Amino acid sequence: MPSSPKLKILRDIRETRTIINQILCLIHVSGDARVVKWDTLRPCWLSAFEGSNPSLRIKNMRITKTQISKRVKKKTNPELVETIRLCRKNNLLELGKRLSGPTRKQAKINLDELNKLKQEKVLIVGKVLSKGEINKKMKIAALGFSEKAREKLEKAGCKIFTIKQAIEKNPKLDGVEIIE
Repeated sequence: MPSSPKLKILRDIRETRTIINQILCLIHVSGDARVVKWDTLRPCWLSAFEGSNPSLRIKNMRITKTQISKRVKKKTNPELVETIRLCRKNNLLELGKRLSGPTRKQAKINLDELNKLKQEKVLIVGKVLSKGEINKKMKIAALGFSEKAREKLEKAGCKIFTIKQAIEKNPKLDGVEIIE
């Protein structure tokens, strides 16, 4: 008996649901999406889609203090290392994750972008550059400031801090917007 295209589509949908349920069960059993390995998923994933090789990514939901410690070993800037350790100590794990990641992925924010923000307290995981003008007083913490940006900010009456200084003054970073 020949199968119609509708039956084939329904069969594919059922197989896809089965695969999704298998993935969810693996995540549920392990309790953490990071434990699910590609090797575990690949055979059942490709069985429904023969001839295809989709890239399946399960995003890390959170980071542990141990993982941050391993990343710190690769850093050479002593002030950055101290800042990451301070984040770890104060349970600011997301900030520690951003700081311990690759420097090339850190933000480079211009003054005109800062001028558009409504918040008075801002923490920038990266560097502040001098393009544009700023005409309001803010408290800005960042990993670095270009010399021209520092001059413009001081002229506008802004207070400049390193991220380490900001965490020491406000350990929980209450009322501070983090920009990545």
